[in-house]
Amino acid sequence: MRKYEGIVLIKPTLEPEKALEVSNKLVKVLEDNGAKVVSQEKLEKTEKIAFEVKGHNAAYWQIFKFESEPT
Repeated sequence: MRKYEGIVLIKPTLEPEKALEVSNKLVKVLEDNGAKVVSQEKLEKTEKIAFEVKGHNAAYWQIFKFESEPT
């Protein structure tokens, strides 16, 4: 298995509980496709990001480290 690292940005307009649901869905998608999530940073609050994305200059963000077979 290869090691990967990914970051996800989640809309800052979501309630914290909804942002956590999005994060959990991402973990499920990874696992359903054979990946093993090794670690993920805690999803706590929105933070300013370096550049605007879809009209937002802040986001919830989370880094995932996972292992998966290459495609």
